[in-house]
Amino acid sequence: MLMLLSCIAQATICSITIKAPHYGVARSGFIWLHVPKAHFAEWHPYEYVAVRTGDGTAALQVYVKAYDRWSQRVAALVAQQGTALRLRVEGPYAELPPVTQHQQQDAVVIVAGEQPLSDHT
Repeated sequence: MLMLLSCIAQATICSITIKAPHYGVARSGFIWLHVPKAHFAEWHPYEYVAVRTGDGTAALQVYVKAYDRWSQRVAALVAQQGTALRLRVEGPYAELPPVTQHQQQDAVVIVAGEQPLSDHT
């Protein structure tokens, strides 16, 4: 389960701070965010910025603007529940600088795949 470090809701924008994964993150990238109470099946992509909290913990900062039904529900839930809000995150997706990626590993495994854009090619 994720650890929400802070949730702040203001007028039409809410800020969600999520503890970063132990393996590190790039300074910015994107995540897929799922808030089951907002909708049981919807996942939405959001850009994040890597930040450090007051105690030095690495975290992902996400801002959600309340402009449609799902994001309005998320903002309302953040205002009501704060860090008790349950959410799921897939990612983060971003490229780490090569030095950061390989500095403590003895070997690197690269996996690649291909998915066709259309079945009609």
